[in-house]
Amino acid sequence: MGVAYLTADELADKKDYIAMKLTKGGWLCRDTYIQSVIKEHIHDRPHDAVVDVGCGSGALMMWLRENKVDEVIGVDIDTYGKNEWVRERTRLVDANSQAWPIENGKVGAVIASAFLEHVENPYKFFREAARVLPKGGTLIFTLPNIASLRGKLGFLFTNNLVSYRKNNNHIAVLTSNLIEKAMSDDFRHEGTYFSPGSLSAIRGLRKFNNKLPRTQWFANDVCYVYKKI
Repeated sequence: MGVAYLTADELADKKDYIAMKLTKGGWLCRDTYIQSVIKEHIHDRPHDAVVDVGCGSGALMMWLRENKVDEVIGVDIDTYGKNEWVRERTRLVDANSQAWPIENGKVGAVIASAFLEHVENPYKFFREAARVLPKGGTLIFTLPNIASLRGKLGFLFTNNLVSYRKNNNHIAVLTSNLIEKAMSDDFRHEGTYFSPGSLSAIRGLRKFNNKLPRTQWFANDVCYVYKKI
């Protein structure tokens, strides 16, 4: 999002600034391939509610409505969108520490786009998702792809992860093994999908971005899909 890490109180003070930053929505909203992943994994439960955690301006919520999802619920610490439909459906909660105001087992899917890397306690998210989803419910979430070639080389030469700069608000790091530990008791892995490839850090190679494969080696972000067991 291009802002420094902010506490809950600081988020409230900078609400208008954050709303401006969120106007374009995340890559999950803009990328048609990832949209097809969402459609693929929620098509069998079109009448179930879908929860967008860290909904921000509500771009993904509105896309879900346009794609015939009957009930859409937003969860965030504040309302950042100007759309009244979004504001009415956003439930305010500090997802680091508070339970989502949703009944147990009452939603068909939970989606978190560009959310987990921003929170102090991502494991709270996994526990809440397990609580509100019934057996067979779908969990979809994204993370920066720390296993890319760019990420590996960046860590080798700088001892830091390229997606976790001093001046951005990414603070939670989840490796594939940590994700499996968090999910093993409640979820079954259904698929892993990658955003478009990028060599944006290397000026002379940017022209090849559109030709790069969507794989672990080149993607900036990764999308995980799990089913509640």
